[in-house]
Amino acid sequence: MAISPPVPENKWSQLCDMFRLSPRERQLLRLIMADAPDAFMAENLGLSVHTIHTYMDRLYRKLGVNSRCQVVLCLFAN
Repeated sequence: MAISPPVPENKWSQLCDMFRLSPRERQLLRLIMADAPDAFMAENLGLSVHTIHTYMDRLYRKLGVNSRCQVVLCLFAN
């Protein structure tokens, strides 16, 4: 499943580079922006739901947020 970023590709790359996101965190961020449930993310990325939660915790720390909603707000605020 290919999910387009919510912003132009060049801006998307700048944001991901600015926050030093790993390739897996970039994939997760795209799925968060598509409002995908954890189980779908796990299946789509070939990971367990527990691993998805671990990646989400790391992503939240990098972005300085505590929820998916804050992830979206952070992305559009930058």
